[in-house]
Amino acid sequence: MGNLYELVTNTEDISIEIVRRACMDYAQCYFGTILPAYSEGCRTARVHTPEETMKEVERFFASDWFADLTNHAVDPERLLRQVKISALDDQIEYLEQMFKVSNSPVIRAYIYRPKGQDNIKWEIPPCLTDVCLMALREKYVLFKKERDRLSVGHTPMVISKERKG
Repeated sequence: MGNLYELVTNTEDISIEIVRRACMDYAQCYFGTILPAYSEGCRTARVHTPEETMKEVERFFASDWFADLTNHAVDPERLLRQVKISALDDQIEYLEQMFKVSNSPVIRAYIYRPKGQDNIKWEIPPCLTDVCLMALREKYVLFKKERDRLSVGHTPMVISKERKG
């Protein structure tokens, strides 16, 4: 997630890392990714839908804890907007790269599965390639429109550790 890492600058500060992780989770869920439910030691957590995870991050950003972690120097709505713009930029860039090399009559798809499970690999036959590319181009146009809509009047923020006031 190229631009997303630029949202926060001090990787040694745990409070910034908590905010960074929340930004990364939100960005992944923005496109429907289901995040892992638990780490190796905890087997009881249930899987959250992307929408639930996004709501959880939004609640965190609206919380007093978030304000304390960021020294009351970060506008949560502005940060969420920036996370969305960065995530859209990443997807747009990814699709642009894909379109540059999509002159092949076959599209190969890979699904990377959790550790211990085999990855899934398959080829989309030439008769379906055009349909798949057309659908991806439609998404590309929608992503660009959404990014442009979110970008109107938005100036990227720099997160600093200085206390407000």
